[in-house]
Amino acid sequence: MKPKVKLGDIVDALETQDAESISYVNIRTGAVETIAEEYLEQSDSWEAWGDEPPDWMKELYALGRKISESNDYLLSTIFTSTR
Repeated sequence: MKPKVKLGDIVDALETQDAESISYVNIRTGAVETIAEEYLEQSDSWEAWGDEPPDWMKELYALGRKISESNDYLLSTIFTSTR
């Protein structure tokens, strides 16, 4: 069974996405995730931060790692803007 992607999630992604963020669709759950590129690029570690980052930032790094390492996420080119 194919997952359903909620229209409201797509609208939210469109409204929150900017030049430094990317939206992905989880093909197993239908969840739409928007994340800043820096959390994808540095998903292996957070040494650049210096000390241990706050919990909210750890969650973003974990999501970046999950997206980078999983085949469950597709880059959502339908969200790409022509700005």
